[in-house]
Amino acid sequence: MGCDGQFDCVEKRLSALFHRYGRFIGRHPIPFLILPLFIAAGLAAGMLFFKQDTDVEYLFTPEGSQATTDRQRLEELFPINDDDEFNAVRQTTLGRYGRLILTASDGGNVLRENTLSEIFELHEDVTNINITDGDDGKVYSYADVCAQWERSEERRVGKECRSRWSPYH
Repeated sequence: MGCDGQFDCVEKRLSALFHRYGRFIGRHPIPFLILPLFIAAGLAAGMLFFKQDTDVEYLFTPEGSQATTDRQRLEELFPINDDDEFNAVRQTTLGRYGRLILTASDGGNVLRENTLSEIFELHEDVTNINITDGDDGKVYSYADVCAQWERSEERRVGKECRSRWSPYH
């Protein structure tokens, strides 16, 4: 086995190695078909124990950081009870609630009559959503699963204007 060029020795040896390996696989194909299936099944079984973590604070804040300790102290001193009145701005963590920011498709003012009517239609569509629980077949409406956000009369500003324009009050 002589070497003609700079990398010819390496190429010839690798070529001979892969030739022997290919012939071996060709003569004994069953282990090379079954063994990868068992390996893949064994590795896939680990997915049964996989848990996805979506806690933003845990994922992106260093352990023992000042922000984490401050939030914990805030929750100790001022516990929040949202059973009666939910207020999203009082939450100290990202809870399970959603906010929707709407803009006019043409970039104009959202207070125009046609834009407001589309917003009210969207609100009606969302509040009319029903979800069926797959386990017991019970149907949940928007009012069943969404937090109530009621405001007292003292904190309501511009009640007449909001009750005239908003379906929320």
